[in-house]
Amino acid sequence: MVCLLVFSGPVGGFSAQISAPPPTVLGQAVSFTITVNIQEQELLPIQSVDLEISGPPGAATIACPDLPLAAQTKNYTTIGGLIRIQAIPAANWGYGYGYGYGVWQGQPYSWGYGYGYGGYGYGYGPGAYEYGYGYGMAPTSIAYNVTWYTPSAWPAGTYVAKVMITANGVTFVQTRSFSLLPRPEEARFVVSDLVIAPKTVLPGEVVTIAAKVSNVGDLSGTYTLTLKIDGVVEATKDVTLVGGGFITVTFAVIKDVPGTYAVEVDGLTGTFEVLLIMPPEVVEIEAPPVEIPTITPEVPESIVIEETSITEITIAVVEEVADVTVTVQQLVEPPPEVVAPPVITYRYLNIVGTNITDEDIEVATIDFKVARSWIEETGVDVDTITLSRYDPVTQAWEWLPTTKIGEDETYVYFSAESPGLSVFAIGVARPAEFVMSDLRIAPVEVDPGETVFITAQAANVGEATGTYTVTLKINGVVEATEEVTLGGGKTAIITFTTIKEIPATYLVEVDGLEASFKVLKPPLPPWIEKLPSTGEPILDAFILALLAAAGLLSLGAGVWLIRRRARL
Repeated sequence: MVCLLVFSGPVGGFSAQISAPPPTVLGQAVSFTITVNIQEQELLPIQSVDLEISGPPGAATIACPDLPLAAQTKNYTTIGGLIRIQAIPAANWGYGYGYGYGVWQGQPYSWGYGYGYGGYGYGYGPGAYEYGYGYGMAPTSIAYNVTWYTPSAWPAGTYVAKVMITANGVTFVQTRSFSLLPRPEEARFVVSDLVIAPKTVLPGEVVTIAAKVSNVGDLSGTYTLTLKIDGVVEATKDVTLVGGGFITVTFAVIKDVPGTYAVEVDGLTGTFEVLLIMPPEVVEIEAPPVEIPTITPEVPESIVIEETSITEITIAVVEEVADVTVTVQQLVEPPPEVVAPPVITYRYLNIVGTNITDEDIEVATIDFKVARSWIEETGVDVDTITLSRYDPVTQAWEWLPTTKIGEDETYVYFSAESPGLSVFAIGVARPAEFVMSDLRIAPVEVDPGETVFITAQAANVGEATGTYTVTLKINGVVEATEEVTLGGGKTAIITFTTIKEIPATYLVEVDGLEASFKVLKPPLPPWIEKLPSTGEPILDAFILALLAAAGLLSLGAGVWLIRRRARL
């Protein structure tokens, strides 16, 4: 009897599938599943199943060879961290022998007779017309649950898992890409955009201080923002922000004492000013306010003032300011908070600026006029007329460099430079008067040719700015001079240097101050130092003179002999 055997291939063919891992942050575990499916009528002579993981530049390639072909958990310790693989075969997964056959991605493969994994070799299904040896089971599979504990220091990017199934020398490959994300940065805060508004207020008015706090990290966090006024902690506020979030934090400050206040918010600095309130009874004239839309560092702004002794103000700024208003008040006396300066005063004036502080001003040039009638009545020297400014920080008057710029039949005109706006007085300052003190010499003993430093302090105890010539004399002879210009109440250190070659004691005089320094004698030759002393200085000197004379005679005799021999 002839038996006709008809063979038909499996419908789907065997396959390997890798599940898609979700995007995972580096340093955390990434998991995926590899499934090897074998269809009915396929028998695969599997020799090995291997896993390889590769990544972007900077990441090493990880190899996990010989995955288990039976139920087992296997750990791989790799350069890229621990990888744990759990093999879970299907219930009907088994190992047998028969004619190896399979279809991979539409391509049939046969291996002849031998051992393998699968449902059966050739045949029509379990239990009917079986051919060869084997289990004759339904379609089967084996799954690998892969857990990779990723290294936090590796680069983020796209990684590729590659599974390789080798069957009797033929390797079938399947891949899957997945993403590893960079580790989130801890919360990191940046403070920016300090805003102080308004910058000038009256006592008791509110100043709003605001700053932007940004979390430039990835994770949420809490930050404490600190406000300092004049270096003292005024208030703190806690803010909690998610990664990438920001918020504007505001403080409200009220000060009652006039003056300029320094603001600091975590390294950002600024100022605001509390103005003096002028009681109505002290205001004689108030000039119309002058509005200035913008002042830039490149273009100083000049404004003409009417009705007061101040005629013009030119303001140069450090940075751009906007919406500035300048008001000039002529006063009959200084406000109660300000002590009058110890001078003959012509006028008191108050210059008020809104939305501009002394910190904004590089220099304010103030032109003013003084009536000739007042000069004649008081008998003052025109050259001593000065503009002085009340400093609200030090609560003291400072005399400003003042220059006469013109005159007519009615007025004499002047110009002065001020570091800011405030209360001013036009008057006659006590003339500059210089006092020298604290004469110092270093070193007081030197070798010939060594430099000597001579210093003294010059102080202008007057109120007007002046120039003084400091004179250095040594042994009554003028050695050097130096000019110094100082404002009222200012001091400066004057330094001279001198070098002397002749051993002696030198008398130093700096404008009535006296001191001295000494130039030492050079050391004697060793052979002279070793000579015994008689105890009598005059006799010792006589003996040294005799020795020196003898030496010179010996030297002369030697020269004479040499010349005589040369003639012979």
